[in-house]
Amino acid sequence: MKKCPNCNQDFEPVTYRGVEQVYCSKKCRTRQGNLRHKQKLMNNGMEQSMGNYIKENFRSTEEQRENYRERQGNLFEQQQSIINPNVLRYIEQSYEARTDANKFELKYDNALKEIEKLKQEIVSLELELDAEPEPKGGFLGALDDLPEWLTPAIGKLLQSEKVQKFVIAQIPEPQNT
Repeated sequence: MKKCPNCNQDFEPVTYRGVEQVYCSKKCRTRQGNLRHKQKLMNNGMEQSMGNYIKENFRSTEEQRENYRERQGNLFEQQQSIINPNVLRYIEQSYEARTDANKFELKYDNALKEIEKLKQEIVSLELELDAEPEPKGGFLGALDDLPEWLTPAIGKLLQSEKVQKFVIAQIPEPQNT
């Protein structure tokens, strides 16, 4: 006996041509596949959108660092004297560049933390959604509870012209306002 990873129900696996059965039913297998696909799409979408966000908003940080390095090099190559007013101006500019770079790094860190919080919220909402039973409404909702061998017979029955006329007759006429 094995346990189904989706519904934790015990079942006896059937093996065809070397592949052992993992899920208790086709419904469980399909549900797990859909969840994996959905998670993959979400992860790819978040990575791509975050990558674009980082590229757009933090490109200037690298440029500022490069400008800072260049100014630092020029500062000491051109003049060695503190008396020169240009030196003070360069120092002020480099300080501003460093401050701006630090601001962008903080924004980047905060954005990553926010993304993590949102990922956790998505997972908790999905778990909450999975915990709720799916609503079964009307005649078609009850079809899920029928044995698999009965489904083709009902399909043939619904193809009958008499049955179709009966079903159409049961639909109420729209009211004119």
